[in-house]
Amino acid sequence: MTTEKFQLLLEGYLNGQLSNHELDRFLSALDEPVHQEQVLQFLESKLRETTTMSNPEFIDRGYEGLIELISHGTNDPGSSVLPLPPARRLGRQLLKYAAIVITSTLIISGIWYQLANRQRRSAPPDGKAKATQQVDALHHPYIAFADGDIIVLDSLAEKSERLRQLGAAIDLKNRRVTLPTHGQPSGTTSEPATLVTPRGCQYSITLSDGSTVWLNALSKLQFPLQFPNSGRQVALIGEGFFDISPNPTLPFRVGIGSVAITVLGTQFNIQAYTGNSALRTTLLQGKVKVSDEKRHFALAAGQVLLISGAKWNVSRAVDTSQVVAWKQQLFDFRKADLRTILPELARWYDITYEIPPKVKKTFSGRIPRTADISTVLQILKESDIRYRQEGKKIVFY
Repeated sequence: MTTEKFQLLLEGYLNGQLSNHELDRFLSALDEPVHQEQVLQFLESKLRETTTMSNPEFIDRGYEGLIELISHGTNDPGSSVLPLPPARRLGRQLLKYAAIVITSTLIISGIWYQLANRQRRSAPPDGKAKATQQVDALHHPYIAFADGDIIVLDSLAEKSERLRQLGAAIDLKNRRVTLPTHGQPSGTTSEPATLVTPRGCQYSITLSDGSTVWLNALSKLQFPLQFPNSGRQVALIGEGFFDISPNPTLPFRVGIGSVAITVLGTQFNIQAYTGNSALRTTLLQGKVKVSDEKRHFALAAGQVLLISGAKWNVSRAVDTSQVVAWKQQLFDFRKADLRTILPELARWYDITYEIPPKVKKTFSGRIPRTADISTVLQILKESDIRYRQEGKKIVFY
């Protein structure tokens, strides 16, 4: 490949404009020393725009850190670097310059993800969980398949050969994936796949039976690519709104740990985040049956079932529109205390928080999720809620 063609591919990669074929050519070309030198020259030009180049300690620290990450991976969920498989190792000089730029400007870090993703099929089986964990740090929704393949739902996903073979359609503008509902596409089986949403992102999927599920931020839905004749079953972590296609002969089941929710055709919302001891199910239309190993409960429209440990409490929702306000890109709080508000904000914004026991403030209001965290905090401040910021940490007092 000529240097001119490689330069075009490099620019196309940085602008997110490469097709899958072009991306493969770009990554293959990175094996050639002449093209590694081109990348070096690009990185050096970016280094001139920073003040870190003159700091040898910074350079060495960034370099050694990247070598460690690429060699052994990382358990840090905040890392965006995936370990490269043994089949591909770039020169130490290129890695050294890449470490500087990744640490200081983050411009080129996506290349390492693409390289790892390209070689994922040759990675050992025990590396699949680590790869999935590290893709979480990319802050894009994605679909993980049972064979370890991962499709990040960005602009490149529209050209995904895997999605094309499945007959799936992706709508980036409306953040929606639609599986085929007529017949069974070639190569499709009932093997599970998982849709994952990161912090600050929502996504919906229309399943093979025509049912649609909307996922809130930091949620996961495991589903079969094609429902088998034996039943319709999915599993949820986080929060999801379900609009189930009626089928009297084939109930739809949602698994949340040891609890199962069974429906024939209805609309309901489930909130079951990891780390939250309570599971909340709100029924908007129809009827559902909620059960575990010991109990069965029939929920009617307008009712809310709160499961906290061994306690099951049923109440009527004051306003079901509040429960599903998140689907309309809204935070909707009604005399909510900070211990209710902040977990929801932390799932949307990259923040942590501290609420001392003596703080008992409440807040009522609707806030667009399109607002940045500074705007949200200013709104809380106008309701006499006091805080101070320590970086990404919000301390209330």
